[in-house]
Amino acid sequence: MLQIYIYYQLEPEHIATARRAVEYLFSRAHPFCRSTRLLQRQWHADKPDNLFTWMEIYEDVSDGEGLQECLQRALPESGLLPVIQGQRHTEYFLPLA
Repeated sequence: MLQIYIYYQLEPEHIATARRAVEYLFSRAHPFCRSTRLLQRQWHADKPDNLFTWMEIYEDVSDGEGLQECLQRALPESGLLPVIQGQRHTEYFLPLA
């Protein structure tokens, strides 16, 4: 099954808003995947921009195209777009046979 990882950056003061937004996205994603993992964030004190990197993890995706369409529809409603810096990046992974 397909695994989808979506990552982006945000400022620390937007963590609460971003968490609510991603929980909304996760709730919409459940028909398309077996599980979603909690957000992971990392921050390095030596980074000059002081941004957190967050990753949404969608596991055992049965319909990757359907999930992406669902997320695109839900994203504006989620409230996430105004609080992220830059783009959301998506990576797809398949099992090694």
